[in-house]
Amino acid sequence: MHQEEPGSRVEALERKNAVLEGINRIFREMLAIRSDEALGQLCLSIAEEVTGATISFMGAINTATDQLDDLAISPGGWAAFSMNDPAFSHGVAPSGLKIHGIYGRVLRDGRTEIANDPASHRDRIGTPHGHPPLTSFMGVPLLVGTRVVGMIGLGNRPGGFGPEEREVMEALAPAMCQALVSRRTGRALATSESKLRRLFDTIDEGIARIELLYDADGAATALRWLEVNRAFSQHTTLGDVTGQVVSEVMPHYPRAWIERYAQILRTGRAERFERHVPELNRWFSIYAAPAADGGANEVALVFTDITGRKQAEAALRESRARLETLVAGIPHLVWRAEDHGAWTWASPQWTAITGQTEPDSLAFGWLDRIHPDDRERACEAWAQADARRAYRADYRIWHVADDRYRWFQTRAVPRRAEDGTIVEWLGTSTDVHELRQLQDRQQLLVAELQHRVRNMLSVVRSVFARSIEMGGSPEEGASHFKGRLDALARTQVIVTRSASGRVDLENLIRDELLSVGAANAPNVRLDGPDVALPASAAESLGLAVHELTTNAIKYGALRCTAATLSIGWNILAAEDGERTLVLTWVEDGVDDITDAPMQGFGRELIEDALPYRLGAQTRLEFGPRGVRCTIAITLHEEREDAHGFELR
Repeated sequence: MHQEEPGSRVEALERKNAVLEGINRIFREMLAIRSDEALGQLCLSIAEEVTGATISFMGAINTATDQLDDLAISPGGWAAFSMNDPAFSHGVAPSGLKIHGIYGRVLRDGRTEIANDPASHRDRIGTPHGHPPLTSFMGVPLLVGTRVVGMIGLGNRPGGFGPEEREVMEALAPAMCQALVSRRTGRALATSESKLRRLFDTIDEGIARIELLYDADGAATALRWLEVNRAFSQHTTLGDVTGQVVSEVMPHYPRAWIERYAQILRTGRAERFERHVPELNRWFSIYAAPAADGGANEVALVFTDITGRKQAEAALRESRARLETLVAGIPHLVWRAEDHGAWTWASPQWTAITGQTEPDSLAFGWLDRIHPDDRERACEAWAQADARRAYRADYRIWHVADDRYRWFQTRAVPRRAEDGTIVEWLGTSTDVHELRQLQDRQQLLVAELQHRVRNMLSVVRSVFARSIEMGGSPEEGASHFKGRLDALARTQVIVTRSASGRVDLENLIRDELLSVGAANAPNVRLDGPDVALPASAAESLGLAVHELTTNAIKYGALRCTAATLSIGWNILAAEDGERTLVLTWVEDGVDDITDAPMQGFGRELIEDALPYRLGAQTRLEFGPRGVRCTIAITLHEEREDAHGFELR
């Protein structure tokens, strides 16, 4: 059996010790090293010590360019380096090296390559001008698993490189690679953590990691804040509460919140909810989930302060409630519609007035409560609304309480978006039924007034002409005309006192007697029911009463204190429903006036004009004890027109 020489065993042991010392030195000193280049310098220094190489470099494959970037060159290498190339500055490890030649073989094959005569190596490509001459070369790959990530190149060992140097470097290379990868991973992790911390502290949402605390029975009773960001401290106004138990800063923290977090831990499902914190007078939207990298009792929370939104929502609800109260209190039908009149909402007044529910009124259902004769006009107004920039229409709407249609004035204006397009129409319908009645009544009254003025002028002209034709002196004719004109004026006064334009018969007679001071005379008696006369009949009958009164003053019962005057009237109803007014004027106790002068205008008025104008039946007698006159006028049945006032 071959026995190893004692000297060889000692050398092998020394090499192992050198490897272990090198590995310890790498991991011991790497903690204080600030750069990859400095770590590479450390590794190269150890490699040169254990192999005897005089120059060395460490490089890494750039996966983005598939080229070799040198991480470090040993001091011996820099000392021998005399290249004067701007692309490779002295003291700066070169990068972007094409992977070829002998070191390319190491990187491509992933195996250690030794070339003690580089000039004759099959992959030799030579060295650039200024590169230290190579008398020997050994390249050792740096592996992560089976993937080559870089290499260490050693050169110019006196006597060349052998199996012992190869063994040592292949033992050291994993530690050197691990140190390099660990440093890079640690740096990337630190960078990532720094970025995460900056993000953690700069985002608007409050973030916290909490730990639930349980009692002996396994019930969650409290929580501790393990970590919070700046936004959490600002939103809650609690400051930095890291490490504190909630009861220390919020004695009345809701127990329900703690139970909610415990439920999230039990189910493993994240939840989002909103809560009001009375102690802070703030509203929060909270997203809670089991902490992914925390302990079994840890929950991650994301807080968003929604106090402003809640206040805005409350203000909006209050504003909407005020608006609804206002809309419900105004005496109008309020509605909203899309283009062309399709309703989207109707106020409660619509249902109260029409009996149609709001859902039934939507779209074009509201047309069902419009008078059939007005529906086409209502739709035509919508066709013109856009061009007019307003909707205007008057139509009749069914009024359920009155059991009939009433006139409404409808107006609407558009609400537009920023680009000018119409979003919706806002409209009201106002009850104008009485107003339209008054307008129609006004038109009718104007026409009636014009008719009456023409009639009155005709009567005045006739009275004037007959007063002049009766002869006598001008003074006497003027006196008669003035009296008759006053009688007409008194009748018109009575007419204008009544909104219906009708005249009370008793008032007509009393006003005439009053004009001569006989209204309350003891020898005058008036008796009869209430009778309302049309204006035209009152004018002619008033003149007749005036003529009888004038005659009584001059020649009859109002001249003689011993005489009496009885004026009576009554209504006689026939079987066919026709009614007749019978007025009697009876004087008694007057001297014989058979030859009294009532032979002119007054007599013509009673015996001719009344029958002609009113179809009256009259009888005028001059008896031995005074005048007796009977006037019978048919009172035609009166009717109400659509506006509720009377027509002849």
